[in-house]
Amino acid sequence: MTAIFKVWLILFAIQLSARPLITYWGFRHFDLRDVAFAQIVAVPAMLALVLGWPGSPEGFQGEWRKQLRRIRRNRPLLWLAGLDLLLLGTGWLAAEDSWLSFGRRGGLLDFYSGGKTFAAGCWILFRRTGANLSAADRFVLRAGGAALVFLASDHFLPWISLLPDLFPARWGILLRWAAGYGIPFLAGMFLLTRAQIIARRYSRAAGWFLGIACITASAAALIRIVGSYNSPDPAPFWYLTIRTGGFLALSAIVYGILEPQVAEPDPAPPVRGRLWWAALPWPLFYLVAMAAYWIFGEILSYGMAGYLDLEAESWAAAGLVPFLQVLALKAAGRWVDSRHA
Repeated sequence: MTAIFKVWLILFAIQLSARPLITYWGFRHFDLRDVAFAQIVAVPAMLALVLGWPGSPEGFQGEWRKQLRRIRRNRPLLWLAGLDLLLLGTGWLAAEDSWLSFGRRGGLLDFYSGGKTFAAGCWILFRRTGANLSAADRFVLRAGGAALVFLASDHFLPWISLLPDLFPARWGILLRWAAGYGIPFLAGMFLLTRAQIIARRYSRAAGWFLGIACITASAAALIRIVGSYNSPDPAPFWYLTIRTGGFLALSAIVYGILEPQVAEPDPAPPVRGRLWWAALPWPLFYLVAMAAYWIFGEILSYGMAGYLDLEAESWAAAGLVPFLQVLALKAAGRWVDSRHA
């Protein structure tokens, strides 16, 4: 996941800076449509998964099967996963005003998820850490436990929704939300990815579960960010989807905490295994970037606007932005290789 986030960071920075410049220089205006906003935010994330996941050391499909077998052998984890799925299905099917509905704040799933997250945070905070952990690793784990406790409290006394109000009203809703929600989310994701690196040294399964938590939390945040450009309140289906992503992310963290440690630490993967895309020929690399941009970009534009985005500035962005992204990723690959030569 750390490799994927690094790829996303590079792609997003290029997309955020290059697309407005292309539309302004070429067409004398800034493209502020919701479709363009969705592409700037979502397409780099999709492309990072396309480029980064095949090179991850876990091996996605094989690791899924292996971890499902581990869950079946771990009886407490199996019962907890079954209860999670039962409550999750009930929350989707229950009436919107029901106490069992996932679309209602303060319902059964809120209390259940909050209680589970609070217990997991306390377990991390008060459990004795291994003597071979560095001071920095201990700080990350303790900070992660405290973050889980604070996050759990929001399920009982909602306070996260008040964070944007701490910033001046003249900033506008997008900037206030970016500061109020974005900064805590990025801090939490930093702790989660660092905790995954620490966990993988002692349990491959625990690291895998924390990686799944990174993915589901990021997907839920991505949907929320894209939707907020249209309306502060998402449609009921997308609200349930966002809530489900958060619920599954917290469940995956709990599973990672409950997963027992293995005898041997998992060896670090080779650098080239993480940066397999750095060895791709330039034309093939560019075709991968173009394909990802068009597939996900057009799906997003059709879903949000009801039509495929075939305007000239979108064509220009689809052709030039991936080329700049290829240059940036190739440069990053050469820099990593030089450091590990």
